[in-house]
Amino acid sequence: MLKEHHRVLSSTQARARDIYRAGPEEALISADEQTQGRGRRGNRWISPPGGVYFSLLIKYPDSARAQAGIVSVFSALKALDGQGKEALFKWPNDIITEGRKSGGMLIEFPGPGWVIAGLGVNTSSGKQNLSLIRDKAGFIDIDRERFIKEFCRNFIKTLEKKSFEYAAEFLSGRDFLRGRPIRCGEIEGTARGIGPSGGIMIESSGKIRSVTSGTLTLLKALPKPLESPLLLADIGNTRSRIGSVDSAGLYRAVDIPTRPLSSLPGRVSGFLRGETASKPYAGCSLSCVVPSVEKTVIASLRKISSRVSVSSPASSAGLKLSVKTPQQLGGDRIANAAAVFHYYGADTVVADLGTANTFDLVSGSGEYLGGVIAPGADSIMDALVSRAARLETARPALPGQIIGKDTESALRSGIYCTIKGQISAVFESLEKELKREFMRIITGGGVELLDREFRERHVTDENLTLKGLTAIWNFSRQPQK
Repeated sequence: MLKEHHRVLSSTQARARDIYRAGPEEALISADEQTQGRGRRGNRWISPPGGVYFSLLIKYPDSARAQAGIVSVFSALKALDGQGKEALFKWPNDIITEGRKSGGMLIEFPGPGWVIAGLGVNTSSGKQNLSLIRDKAGFIDIDRERFIKEFCRNFIKTLEKKSFEYAAEFLSGRDFLRGRPIRCGEIEGTARGIGPSGGIMIESSGKIRSVTSGTLTLLKALPKPLESPLLLADIGNTRSRIGSVDSAGLYRAVDIPTRPLSSLPGRVSGFLRGETASKPYAGCSLSCVVPSVEKTVIASLRKISSRVSVSSPASSAGLKLSVKTPQQLGGDRIANAAAVFHYYGADTVVADLGTANTFDLVSGSGEYLGGVIAPGADSIMDALVSRAARLETARPALPGQIIGKDTESALRSGIYCTIKGQISAVFESLEKELKREFMRIITGGGVELLDREFRERHVTDENLTLKGLTAIWNFSRQPQK
């Protein structure tokens, strides 16, 4: 096996890929520092001097690709055990010590029959260089050479014996998430361990499901079961999202155009009346950013149910609104913040994409800190068309390629790149100003514009506003101290 150690390297994963393309041959690449370390989904892995960074390029059966992640983390935890450093596993690839992320795996398949298992571990000697995440990161002090050697030995042994079920059972016993509320992709429920195929087991709506991919988020709490289903309406400037949440916490919603405003109250109440046809509903929770129709919509909803809650600064589910003019906050932004406070429970930036793209900062303790308002895709398109004679309206959509071959495709590419860059810039600027990382949630009508191309760290939750309206409803029904 080829072995290389570098004082400074852009990325051990990248170097392993180069060796695969040139050979291939099995190799172990390590470095004292990485300048372009990578994590999952293309995220940056901060790799200052003093950490442990290496990648193992090795032959690997394609039939066991699903288990590569658990084989790698199992090998790492066993190597830590050998040095008296017991750690936990947070699916899909994190090493946890004392409740904090101390290391992470990156699994890549450069070609048939091969795998690159990369690992980075934070150590105390590199702590001073982790300013942005220092307060959230964990650190392990280990014998570096011994750890790498034991990892490789465990990996090869597990692979030779095909001890995948044993590895899964071992990791289930070290499962940091077991019994906790989580969200993975669109599935929300309680973590129930690691399955033999390497997926995380989630109990949702009374059923156990194995999830093998998706962005995982640890939640503060799952939405509380309702005694009766609840009707929901989020009225936006361009798009309105209306639907319901049942007693088990499952959301059903559709998007309708807000305009024409004259018919909006009737269209909203008509849909919601259809929802009430087969079962009784507890009431309705509303947010509305169109003042001219708010009173009419409320009046139409009260014909369906006398109990209507409205998201507002005075009805914000216990949020502390730390801004100069809270009365100017839209009901949708308050609902988003309420959802973060009650269900996610972490320092968060919410990007709500619509006519305007709003970015709202919420602390895990429920303090609304302020935000940013930027033009959304439709607003940018309208402004361009109104000021350029040769441009015609093109529906914002994910471009097939960035280089446009006609006016419409060029516009689509431009809008897509503008929105993508806008989101990245705002996220990064807010974290830089506050000198710490935030959870990043993207919601709203423009979510589909990003599709799967937005590779930066984030969570997508298209029902975030509706969850906030549910939290506001629940909070309004609690006895207040």
